[in-house]
Amino acid sequence: MIALPGNVLVFQAPGTERAVLARLTAVLAAGGRLVAGFATDREYRLDDFDRDAAAAGLTLEHRFATWHLDPWPDDPGPIPGWAVSVLRRTPPADVQDGTGPGTDGAAVTA
Repeated sequence: MIALPGNVLVFQAPGTERAVLARLTAVLAAGGRLVAGFATDREYRLDDFDRDAAAAGLTLEHRFATWHLDPWPDDPGPIPGWAVSVLRRTPPADVQDGTGPGTDGAAVTA
């Protein structure tokens, strides 16, 4: 698991966030998790983060409005001032279906 609390991503050089997420994803095991929290009122927007995370091979599992796990709103209204996202590295297809090298059909765990 990789944790990025406290605005780590919004303090990266603008335009490098996707590369940073890709490098972090590369060190996660298939099925491993990355947790990132940052203020949503910065130049790096939440929709940018979601696109960059998906491009890096991460799938959003959960999103919270605080580190205290306050729920993310279901309505499409204004977003909270903070987002905590729990993402999972998407395993390659051959690992997902149990046919890849060294797989025995068992579930992939982080």
